[in-house]
Amino acid sequence: MPAGDPITIIDELELRPGMLRPFLEALHADYLPGAEARGLTLLHTWVTPPVELAEGGTRVLLVWQVDGVPGFWRMRSGSAGPEVAAWWQACERFVVSRTRRTAVEAEALPRFEAAGRLHA
Repeated sequence: MPAGDPITIIDELELRPGMLRPFLEALHADYLPGAEARGLTLLHTWVTPPVELAEGGTRVLLVWQVDGVPGFWRMRSGSAGPEVAAWWQACERFVVSRTRRTAVEAEALPRFEAAGRLHA
């Protein structure tokens, strides 16, 4: 399978009230440089709903992309470092909950399936 079939990673974070701006500032200053060094490209930073809710419940969707299976494993192996763990621990002041999903283009799915679970 060519390394060029991108894998999209979607982080969904529910923020505490009043934490949108501080979270985004910390993301860009403290997390993004290391994420880029691990091969992640930030494609979108979406906020839903499109206003910050005073009572909480505002969510940020971070849409990342890595370069195929090799890029995915490069990102994963780089995420084991203490600086990444420290970042997510520090995020507890901003975040109520978070989830991470991975996705590929439907047309690329047969190539990922052919690679097998141990490789993707």
